[in-house]
Amino acid sequence: MELKELYGKVSRLENELPKKVFGQEEAVRDFAEGYFSSELLANADAGRMGPRGVYLFTGPRGVGKAYLAELAAAELGLPSGRYIMSGVADDLQCRILVGSSGHRHPKEGTLTGFVRMHPHCFIIFDSIAKTHPETMAVIREILDQGIVLDEFLDEEVSFKDCHIVFTSSADYSYAVNQIYGWSVEFKEPGEEDLVRIIKDELEKSFSLFEKEYGILVEADEELAGYLRAASGVFKGSRLLRTEVDRFFRNEIYKLRPLIEGDGKCTSGECSRIRFHIVKNQGTGISEVKASLG
Repeated sequence: MELKELYGKVSRLENELPKKVFGQEEAVRDFAEGYFSSELLANADAGRMGPRGVYLFTGPRGVGKAYLAELAAAELGLPSGRYIMSGVADDLQCRILVGSSGHRHPKEGTLTGFVRMHPHCFIIFDSIAKTHPETMAVIREILDQGIVLDEFLDEEVSFKDCHIVFTSSADYSYAVNQIYGWSVEFKEPGEEDLVRIIKDELEKSFSLFEKEYGILVEADEELAGYLRAASGVFKGSRLLRTEVDRFFRNEIYKLRPLIEGDGKCTSGECSRIRFHIVKNQGTGISEVKASLG
């Protein structure tokens, strides 16, 4: 890879990732620097044993750690595999990851199989603090030697061209003492970032609805702030997006009597739905109302 090409990839990461993972600009910059550091001498170092890049993403739950890793892989044109370590709770699950020749699960490993098919990829070990000891031993083998034996294939699988991302919401010192990697720390999004997440999810739902039914959906500018206030204590970006998606689907369902009653939308006369924030005259409480156009 030309040095100019590497600079270009880092610039794309720095410019594109903050457009989708809100409120984590510093984490994006740290990751981009780590990616640059990992790639700079990787091809020239013939004696390198471990993976191409190793990163430790730490921070609160639900702030986009694994999501950023998946987006980074896509931006770089690389496949990604995500493995939730809380689900690898015993020796059997570990064998499923790296292959087994025994009678219980005689098949190629899900992890080793993915890497064998995609040697240059991103591997995401999500919630590393919850890893079973036997799986942690396999991970250390990957980090130290860059290879793992798939017992089913009786073949060593190389991880030397992989970028390995570990995520942890546990105490940082605990995580860093278990594994090593380029440190990237995430923070809890601010209120403005949470409103941006809601706006982004609304725009996504509006766009998909228009694509499916040919009906434009619009909303008052205050809708995202209203939904943020209604969501209460921050419980994670993923759950917040789920709540917004559920809100949209429920509101469209509530329009059923209107759409069925006048038939405008089904006959093609209805071209627009708009969500308004209005104050109930009786209670003084604001609520969402939808109108057809």
